[in-house]
Amino acid sequence: GLFPPAPGGREAETAVFYPLPFLGGLGWSFPGRGFSNRGVGGLAKPSRLKEQFNRLFPGALRRGGGGMLSAWPLPFTGPLSRPARENLLLAGDAAGLVDPFSGEGVFHALQSARLAAAAIRRSLAEKIPAGELYAALFRGHFRRGFLPSLLGTLALHARAAAAPGTLPRPVAAIMQNRHWYALDPPPGGPV
Repeated sequence: GLFPPAPGGREAETAVFYPLPFLGGLGWSFPGRGFSNRGVGGLAKPSRLKEQFNRLFPGALRRGGGGMLSAWPLPFTGPLSRPARENLLLAGDAAGLVDPFSGEGVFHALQSARLAAAAIRRSLAEKIPAGELYAALFRGHFRRGFLPSLLGTLALHARAAAAPGTLPRPVAAIMQNRHWYALDPPPGGPV
């Protein structure tokens, strides 16, 4: 949700993430000009997520606090099989690019934007629809190993509940996107 700026501290100057392994997700706070975007996401029911939001950001939902809270489901089913049509290119959440462990999507949105830019640049040079080019780049980059990653995610959530102290290395591997995505630069060079 959008709230008045966070008063001082690290939350006022940087993006802060709060792991919520028991809920299968995370909390966040992103500063902006005149606002702060704070929220939680996970595989828990809305009342449980709201409880965690109040724990992480005490008082943010009080009357007169100026905050607006909203919710929507994330596309945890994996990358779309058709992310483009002619010159319409879908990126980020719209293309189904949500990390199955954390629900995080900013990194994937930026990666898909890079691929879209490469497709558009080549499309303009070769006078062909960008959608065909983007779809090929997208499939080569985002469709690798989604099912194994999803199954691994379920195992990690179980591990988080049973032994949270054993999570740092597996979570680091996921955060480096080695399980789901290929991080090779797009054909035609970096964007």
